[in-house]
Amino acid sequence: MIIRFDHVGVATGDPAAAGQLLSDLGLVRSDTGTAEAYGVSCDFWSPGADAGGAAVELVAPLCSTAAVQGHLDRHGPGLYHVAFEVDDVQAELGRLRTAGFVPVDTEPKAGARPGMRVAFVYAKRPAGLLVELVQYDRTERPA
Repeated sequence: MIIRFDHVGVATGDPAAAGQLLSDLGLVRSDTGTAEAYGVSCDFWSPGADAGGAAVELVAPLCSTAAVQGHLDRHGPGLYHVAFEVDDVQAELGRLRTAGFVPVDTEPKAGARPGMRVAFVYAKRPAGLLVELVQYDRTERPA
């Protein structure tokens, strides 16, 4: 079951410049990490230093084979995905597959934050939307 909105992912090839833009908007980098399985670096920006609230995640490729690199090549920088925290990522992956979402991941993978497991699904119609399902180990969830 979806618990809450977690973050919106923004693809960028220049995380320093995109971070400056978010800083100019008044956001603060609240968390940073690497999602090795996806070959990306991730910086989470939040209002104030509230790492537990909704965030903007800057997603940047660490290698030419990173999935986000293909998105950047086709579309340039910008909105990449929306992420929802769920209570059981495996169950939500199955439920959304049954509802017609196309699974990008067949199994959850380690996310960029400690204790974070993620899986992506795609809804081509009606929105062309990439959705990230996020589950935190309750002891590791951002405060």
